[in-house]
Amino acid sequence: MNKEQSTIQLQTELDELILWFESDNVDLDLAIKKYQRGTEIIAELQSRLKTAENIIKKITKS
Repeated sequence: MNKEQSTIQLQTELDELILWFESDNVDLDLAIKKYQRGTEIIAELQSRLKTAENIIKKITKS
């Protein structure tokens, strides 16, 4: 990621990647790059979700 993207931007990018993979026009070399990008996005979204869960746990315990 070149710049800090919002969670919504990351989700939108991931959705676009999924749609690309569902199309009939999949190039193997490009697919590898898009798959790698997809895994990066998923890891970032999972990290943000875990952070949000931890914040919510702290708030609800107070």
